[in-house]
Amino acid sequence: METIDALIMGRSTFQKVISFGIDWPYKKPVYVLSNTLEVIPTELENKVFLKKGKLTEILQEIHSEGRHNLYVDGGKLIQSFLKEDLIDEMVLTTIPILLGGGSSLFT
Repeated sequence: METIDALIMGRSTFQKVISFGIDWPYKKPVYVLSNTLEVIPTELENKVFLKKGKLTEILQEIHSEGRHNLYVDGGKLIQSFLKEDLIDEMVLTTIPILLGGGSSLFT
């Protein structure tokens, strides 16, 4: 996590994380990509940033803020990044606890 500038996650992953009822676990900025989510909870202002639109345009905006090493989280979102050939490096990690049904990374 020390080598990344920010995290990008989809709406479902974001909603799963906030459903745990714990303090926000991320120290880096988090960008939530969603075309349906309207607001971010007030307690997460300046920590979580809602982005809407095309992936390439969103990435240009994030890169213009000086954030280039990004951690992408969420099955559907990762699939979208792969489809657009926007992943430079992929690290797959297996954890022993299932966090929910989720979306398969590879169909």
